[in-house]
Amino acid sequence: MVGNTFSANLHAVLALGRGEPASTISADEALGYITFSDNAGNTFSSIHSNADAAAGTGDYPGNLIFSTTSDGASSTTERLRITSAGNVGIGTTTPQAKLDVDGDIIASGDLDLDSGGTYSTTIQSVTPTANRT
Repeated sequence: MVGNTFSANLHAVLALGRGEPASTISADEALGYITFSDNAGNTFSSIHSNADAAAGTGDYPGNLIFSTTSDGASSTTERLRITSAGNVGIGTTTPQAKLDVDGDIIASGDLDLDSGGTYSTTIQSVTPTANRT
């Protein structure tokens, strides 16, 4: 691990490395972890990265996984994943689209649907929803 290293862009850098060539890293291998825990080692949340597929020279497919611990629980659960394809999954470990949500969604404002072709649709709320806090 390299921490607080000066970079040419005047930023601090924290680098987590495995210390081995990419060609030895296979799919689903852990690449690095950041955990947020107390002094007894109890983890509240974490961010970790795995290889999405086998790596090689000039080929470094990785994902980011964000996990949190629910109130009343003692271990983390994956909540959000970003794949090497750029797909984002909320509530799913295998997102199949740029945004893949498994569960209810609450949104305010308009939702614009555009297929990139001739047709597009805007969905607007026409009835007020219950107050949310």
